[in-house]
Amino acid sequence: MSDPLISIITPVYNGQAKIKATLDSVLSQKSDLFEYLVIDGGSTDGTLEELRSRGDRLKWISEPDRGIYDAMNKGVDRATGSYVYFLGAGDILRPGVLETIAPLLPLDGTFLVYGDVFWVSPDPPYGGAIYGGAADRRRMALGFLNHQSIFYSARIFENRRYDLRYKIVSDHVFNIVCFGDNRIQKMYVPVVVADYEGGGTSATVRDTQFERDHVKLVARHLGLGYAVLVALPRAKHRGASLLALLRYLVTRSPVYLAGRVLWHLKRKLGQNRPDR
Repeated sequence: MSDPLISIITPVYNGQAKIKATLDSVLSQKSDLFEYLVIDGGSTDGTLEELRSRGDRLKWISEPDRGIYDAMNKGVDRATGSYVYFLGAGDILRPGVLETIAPLLPLDGTFLVYGDVFWVSPDPPYGGAIYGGAADRRRMALGFLNHQSIFYSARIFENRRYDLRYKIVSDHVFNIVCFGDNRIQKMYVPVVVADYEGGGTSATVRDTQFERDHVKLVARHLGLGYAVLVALPRAKHRGASLLALLRYLVTRSPVYLAGRVLWHLKRKLGQNRPDR
């Protein structure tokens, strides 16, 4: 049996109330296009019974993890498809969407192919409407893409995983890195891929590590100009943002780097000097 085109990965923990609809939306797709991996964090609420009821139509594991991005990394480790796609418990694939997307996924090269989602939660500013459209470095610096809209070439994961330091928005950090990597080709397709539940942890909990690193991440991967766009408008955190940008610029300047090299050379020579 040949490897599937798409590996669909759903991380879940105690998702009994909503996992059924998600499973149904995936398993109703054309079966020869995908494999389905569910990574459970050790649920105790009946989620596992729902998974068992699907027999061999999906693969799943259940064990403690370090959060959603650890589960997503475990899914990547087990995926065999040419593309990897993540769908949260409570999110719904649109009927027949894999048949629509499959001919649009290039098999030569390394691609990030993305479409749109329908944001189900009514919460502003995006709720109750289609969210998406074409993206570029500026949008990645100031906004985001839903990972429920993205099909990643498996090659993208050959030397990278989701960074577990970012508990809430590691997927956004991952996309910043991808959009800053010119080896990855980005392609927008005007297709509504999924109904995105919205209103999850990222809507209510701050990722303080990301807030500290945002400017630095943008500068490193997207460019200094975009880092300035991030740092300047945030009046509430302007001091911290500008300080982070200045630190990044200083530590990347030729004078600073030359000074560090000389310091290390002097230290090394001092250690190797024979005692008199």
